[in-house]
Amino acid sequence: MPFPVPFLPMLLIAVFAGGTSMWILNFFSSTKIRETQTLFAIRQITEQLDQLDDEDFPRTAIDLIDRLRSSRIDWNSCEIQGERILDGWGSPITTTLDGKTGSWEFHSSGRDGKSGTADDIKAATVKKPRGEHDVHGNTR
Repeated sequence: MPFPVPFLPMLLIAVFAGGTSMWILNFFSSTKIRETQTLFAIRQITEQLDQLDDEDFPRTAIDLIDRLRSSRIDWNSCEIQGERILDGWGSPITTTLDGKTGSWEFHSSGRDGKSGTADDIKAATVKKPRGEHDVHGNTR
């Protein structure tokens, strides 16, 4: 017994709509996952660096990469490749050492790969100079 004529077009529309909606859902959830993983990796990096004593704090990009390679960071979709840290989208995270404050700044261009747009991800370490006192009066 043959199917009614409207069945085939409705089936094709349903398959197309289902496939399209799955692709859109996957695209947006993947983007959010990559953003979350990039934020998490940068947060772990800054936390690792904030815990270091002044004499162990990296002063060059190579020292920073070496320190991060030996640390316990859950990279997820981010990674260290050569002498660069890659974000969740595979683009380099810019690392800059602020000569005045002695802190590292991290910048991911985000999903669009363009710096200076709304999806950029930025963070920095807060490094106290040697001899500065903490809230308990202890010298660091």
